[in-house]
Amino acid sequence: KKYFKDFTRKFLDAIEANLLGQTTVPQWVEQLSVEKELKITNEFVDKIIKSSECKEIFSDYKNELIKIGIIKNLYFQSGTELQNAVEDAFKMIGFEVENVSTKGESVDLVIRFKGKEFLVEVKGKEKYADKEDISNFIANNPHKNLIFVINHFRFIDPKERKDKELPPYTSDAIKTIKNALNNKSIESFYPITTMDLAEWVQNKLTPDTVLAKLNEIAKIYMQS
Repeated sequence: KKYFKDFTRKFLDAIEANLLGQTTVPQWVEQLSVEKELKITNEFVDKIIKSSECKEIFSDYKNELIKIGIIKNLYFQSGTELQNAVEDAFKMIGFEVENVSTKGESVDLVIRFKGKEFLVEVKGKEKYADKEDISNFIANNPHKNLIFVINHFRFIDPKERKDKELPPYTSDAIKTIKNALNNKSIESFYPITTMDLAEWVQNKLTPDTVLAKLNEIAKIYMQS
């Protein structure tokens, strides 16, 4: 009886969520959070036992939990939640970041480092970034340094995205970038994924290193 009740409740909840247009969060998203939070919590407790510097340890613990939340959103979210996660990620790396998504601008973020400015567009999609996504971004921001951040196939576990080699950008999207660069209608274009950004945050990369990574990725795409 208990199993039947549990099944019935979950079934009805799923129907209600579907009727209300709600999106069910994939199980891997919650597992990602639980597994990492448990690991961090165990490490935190161990440090408390071994050290009297509780304030500093708690601060580190809190920052690690914040990082987990950012990475989870980078892997799954779209819209405002994803924009905020990308903003937080660039800040955590060490960039100066301005969120202009609510100011009527044609981009979501502006990031700055050592006098250089980049305009950032953020998208969370069920598939990949296509030609239209890229064309609009370029057309609205001529002669600028552009970074496009895509959370592609966002309902699929990031590990599966890598294993299946699911493309973040269509070939037509890449052609559009190449044409814009050849025509010199933009200064530069960096097509990256939120998975790239999550990896940089996890590995605690510096802005200089991230800029080098951006150039590496752009070079690979432009040669494809």
